[in-house]
Amino acid sequence: MGFFFNHSYISELILSHKFTNNLLILCLSTLALIFTGCVTKPYADPISVMLDTSRPGSSRLKAMIQIEEQQQQFTPQQSKRYIKSLNGLVWNDSHPLEIRQKATKTLLNINKQAFLETSNDLITIVDQWNMLNYLFELAIQENWKSYTIAATHSWARTSQLYSDDVRPERKLIETLNPDQQTEKVLLDIFLGNYKANSTNPTFNITQRHQIAAWIVLTRIMSEQDLYAALSESKRNSIIADDLFTMKQYLSQLPKEREGLLWLNFILHQQTRLGNSDNFDDLLQFKPESSPKKELQVRHIPSVLHNVRTGPNRAIPMSLVKQYVAKQQRYPRVDHPHKDNETIDLQTQLISQADYIVLMHVIQTINTPLVRQTLFNQADDDILDNTTELGGVLTWDSNNQPIAQPFAPEIKAHDRKFYASNQLIESMYTGLAHYHFHAQDHENATYAGPGKGDLSFANRLGTHAVVFTFIDKNTLNVDYYQPGGVVIDLGTISRP
Repeated sequence: MGFFFNHSYISELILSHKFTNNLLILCLSTLALIFTGCVTKPYADPISVMLDTSRPGSSRLKAMIQIEEQQQQFTPQQSKRYIKSLNGLVWNDSHPLEIRQKATKTLLNINKQAFLETSNDLITIVDQWNMLNYLFELAIQENWKSYTIAATHSWARTSQLYSDDVRPERKLIETLNPDQQTEKVLLDIFLGNYKANSTNPTFNITQRHQIAAWIVLTRIMSEQDLYAALSESKRNSIIADDLFTMKQYLSQLPKEREGLLWLNFILHQQTRLGNSDNFDDLLQFKPESSPKKELQVRHIPSVLHNVRTGPNRAIPMSLVKQYVAKQQRYPRVDHPHKDNETIDLQTQLISQADYIVLMHVIQTINTPLVRQTLFNQADDDILDNTTELGGVLTWDSNNQPIAQPFAPEIKAHDRKFYASNQLIESMYTGLAHYHFHAQDHENATYAGPGKGDLSFANRLGTHAVVFTFIDKNTLNVDYYQPGGVVIDLGTISRP
């Protein structure tokens, strides 16, 4: 405390009358003040102290102890705030591990079932492995078989630290399900057949968790084995039925969440593509053996449009190659694809279905009305320095190409476009998403997709187009798709 008193010495002084009465009173008062100051006063708002990252950990832990002593007197509103705050500690990586561990134990004491169900969803916002491993160890100690769902959801994320064969989530699933192979457990979750416990057989397994299981399965099982499993297994989930329905048409099933949502949308919503019975038209797409003959989810709208409306249903490889060869390229100098934005240098990465998409893009951008629309939108973009603008290249009810604009979900800055849900749903049945690089009329330096654009294509499993001003009357056109493929389609001129 910073002070030291020899109580025997003080007593001797008092007894020998070396202190006057006034001095004696002063001494005793000082001692009282000193020892009273050692008593910690309760916090007026301990929940705020518990959450305050600027306070030392000891103060925050004291606040948590104080709350435990007072929570019996909490009003319902205070209890709700307390539980919400505890969850904020557990699932937020900005708090120290010791604080998060105590919050975890408190929530388990309050409502174990609620905590376990919350874990199934919120586990994916925890990035720190020390906290994840703490939760996994708890699950093993307490034999929480239902934590298999949380582990699966977490495993769907990629990791720079662990490969799939040594992921902690794999170890947890194996430990909690000792009588089953990991692949079988994940398949049961995906197919809607997993039993977590006898009292709550499905334990609130949602489509989100089933998608997570599928994502992991695509990384640890061969595509052939997955196809076989879809055919042989009992399916009790819509997402599994969707894949079973489409596997007869697709040469490559989606491996990302957005691809599964894409299939679910076109199979269960009324769209211009028709219902699932109309997808037999895809069987008319019979690519040759070379080059790649794969048909992916993103190809469905273009291939169906080609089969149903195209006077020439042949795959337009030579026409596309001839068109691209004649164009002046404007390679983006700050990305590794700058030297290979031609088809010839990327032949092995471009499928025959991609050529159909490219043909439709070329036809669309060379339609006079679409060109005028694109330049009008680009002019609007150059005046708006709060966001990039964009939309979807698609077809109207008369099967005529259009450039349909969509407002961004949010406006962040002039070099970012945030696609809305309405745009994404239009993209599911359209030709391609597009946006502009229209910060300046002389913008050739940024001609082509940026790193964020390429990430968008990979994440959504889609192809897209970016239009960049070269000068006031010229837009460069770049097509890009998952895997880093970028093809410079040259320029279009203002009508």
